[in-house]
Amino acid sequence: MASKGKGLRTIIFETSEEFEFATYKCKASNIIGAVESPPVQLHEKENDEPLPPSTKSSSTNDNIRTDIHELFQKEECGKHYFARVIFIGKNGVGKTSLMRRLLWGTKDQSSSTQSTDGIDIKKCNINIKDGNWSPCNKIDHDLARLIQQVYSEKKDNKNEALEQNIEYSSFDEGNSSYTSDDSKTGCKQAFVLNGKSTHEHQIEVNNQSSHDIKVQVEVYESKFNNGTSNMTEDSSDIDDTYVKEIQKETTNYIIDDSDENVKTMKSEPSQDKGKINQFRRFEGNFTKSNEVENESIIQDDENIVQMTNSIIQSCSHRNANDSHDMSAFCSLWDFAGQKDFYATHQVFLSKCAVFLLVTDSLESSCAEKLWIDFQDTAQYVSFWFDAIHCYCSTTKENRKLDPPIIVVCTNEDKIKDPNKRVKRQNKFKNNVIKILKQHQREHLRNIHFVSNTEDDDFVFEEIRKEISSHAMTMKDWGRDCPLKWLLFQQVIARLKDSEVPIATTTKLLTIAKHDSIGIHNDEEFKRCLQYFNDIGTVIYFDEENLKDHVILDSKWLIDAFRCLVSDKIEFSIEISNDWQTLKETGELTSELIYLLFKKEPKLKFLENKQHLLEVMKRFDIIVKLLDSNALYMPCMMDSCSFNKVKKRLMNKHQTVNITSWLCLEFEFLPPAFFNHIIAWYIKKYPVSAIFEKGTRTNRKALYRQIGVFDLDHSRCQQLVVCEGPNVIALQVWDTRMSGQPFGDLVTRLFEFIKTIENRYSLKISYETSFKCGNGDFNTNRRRMNTLVTKDYRCLEHATNHVCADLVQPWGLMNKLQ
Repeated sequence: MASKGKGLRTIIFETSEEFEFATYKCKASNIIGAVESPPVQLHEKENDEPLPPSTKSSSTNDNIRTDIHELFQKEECGKHYFARVIFIGKNGVGKTSLMRRLLWGTKDQSSSTQSTDGIDIKKCNINIKDGNWSPCNKIDHDLARLIQQVYSEKKDNKNEALEQNIEYSSFDEGNSSYTSDDSKTGCKQAFVLNGKSTHEHQIEVNNQSSHDIKVQVEVYESKFNNGTSNMTEDSSDIDDTYVKEIQKETTNYIIDDSDENVKTMKSEPSQDKGKINQFRRFEGNFTKSNEVENESIIQDDENIVQMTNSIIQSCSHRNANDSHDMSAFCSLWDFAGQKDFYATHQVFLSKCAVFLLVTDSLESSCAEKLWIDFQDTAQYVSFWFDAIHCYCSTTKENRKLDPPIIVVCTNEDKIKDPNKRVKRQNKFKNNVIKILKQHQREHLRNIHFVSNTEDDDFVFEEIRKEISSHAMTMKDWGRDCPLKWLLFQQVIARLKDSEVPIATTTKLLTIAKHDSIGIHNDEEFKRCLQYFNDIGTVIYFDEENLKDHVILDSKWLIDAFRCLVSDKIEFSIEISNDWQTLKETGELTSELIYLLFKKEPKLKFLENKQHLLEVMKRFDIIVKLLDSNALYMPCMMDSCSFNKVKKRLMNKHQTVNITSWLCLEFEFLPPAFFNHIIAWYIKKYPVSAIFEKGTRTNRKALYRQIGVFDLDHSRCQQLVVCEGPNVIALQVWDTRMSGQPFGDLVTRLFEFIKTIENRYSLKISYETSFKCGNGDFNTNRRRMNTLVTKDYRCLEHATNHVCADLVQPWGLMNKLQ
């Protein structure tokens, strides 16, 4: 509705929605010029007002925006606060329920949940002063806070300089038109809330002296979390129903000063169509996710200017008290507990995170012996502590190791007797302390015992506070970040929210180099993308076959992984020959890729298949065979014992020279590390073939923990690569009986392990050891420093072996001497 009073023209919007998250603004123009209000959302608080404040003059607004824009151009930096929380643990222990409770879900909402399929991502805000959590219902929050922080500092400095009559400019010799008088004038262009439960919004527009001022209402859809208990990150599409609502509710208002009357005219169908088209052009310009190669959308100057101006305006519309209530963005990642997903988790693990290790304390407390089974909770705790330790760094105070780990034990409601509950809690703590080594304990911050279905919120508030306290002590908290980088980040976020999950680097570079952003240097552009990759905003690698694209939406990549790895497969696919081939041999056929990616047509995996496969190759989730187009997934290969593989490949009547085992004993062998090793050999050597007599066919000698490779095309020398508990072992079968040493294999393997450490930022350590050729490499290995005599006693075979026989095949005799 429209009304008039006190020299102002007022437009009031009413909505019956309890939570309305569209963003509105009003424009008024005549032959003299144009004026517009800042963007506003109907659910904002009454004291929300623009910062910096607008004045009666549109030129003042322009100058303030110019001042802010110059902050980007002058390389101004602000403190960037962000946090990431990662939930890890075995399947079914309550990770998803815990995350719901931390995000203010009810007890009933946590009583029944489906297991996470891949990784689920939610978000919230953390107050940077007191650590309090709040729903993430502010758009462009990081950038808005930094603009306010830096702008206020510059403005204060400038005012102080003016008072001292010192020639000083805080905006590169530009004259800011904002003065102290302006703040007293107030903002006549801002949206004003009346605070009614109907969420009425008033838009006040300055009275113009000319006739026929045309007021046009533009609606900008803003997709973000609504802050309710489910805290979902999904947002609805701009469908025809929504457009019809806009078409129905949006009207043109003609304000005629000559007769002092406000006339409201409903649009004709052609006018409505024009509004809808204009709406689609602004927000819909970035909604064509079907086409990654969209030159007209991403590279159009007008679109880029509209995007950046809209972001800056939304950032400048800040609560007057926000300077005392600044928040950091926090993302929460719920990792699936099934082991099949571990190979994909490596893409998203980060040293810049607080880890919540969720366990079921009953499993460990009831176990008669610890560490017998990997499924035992205490052993599982140790496994994840070691996995996280691979990404370790020291804290700011250098007293503990980051990343911090908080253990949360669930299912406390299963023990009704309070005394028994305390007894079991103490038993769990003692078990954890026993199993953790010194370096693991330095990651441990605390152990909490909760019931997701019965405990009140104050229990989870303690965990929230602790997460905040640890996040605020990490090295990347409050990192200096150029404002223009965060402006570019918000542009990327707009693209992502408009269902553009992936973009070419060339087109993003065009946006970054635009004058409205100002990242003109190619190297700075790469550093910017790398920073976004480090904090989890995008996925980008400056590497061959990968540097041409940037994945803007991590969840999109997670969903692509899930299509290939998930055990939730449609029955029609599960019974197909291609799926059975994948489960038995690990071979991923192009037909199966098509069927699996086709399950999610809206996500456009097929259109971006090539880059998705390249990303998976980068992490060795899939690998291409040497001299072949066949793809294999190591994490999906069937298991088989070493003795069975040996029996299938070796004729017991033929004489074979079997070398000793060369063993690499790791302090901890990270998840998927063996996948990197086996993938490297797959790309380097032909995979040996096993002749299946029953089917009269050949299959590759590849299994989940074993691979056999032909060292030459004669197939007379075969390299066996095996994985055991924290050990990787190599052996050569030589039917030529050449007795030659294979020291080059050792040298290249050591070099490759170093490459893995650097590429994936892992910190690992290992020792070299040996085992006799016919023995089990998992037990009674001998390290070099124990081979000090001519022979040694083999416990497994109850006989003496010659030390040189262990070392000579690997070209390491000089170290033995």
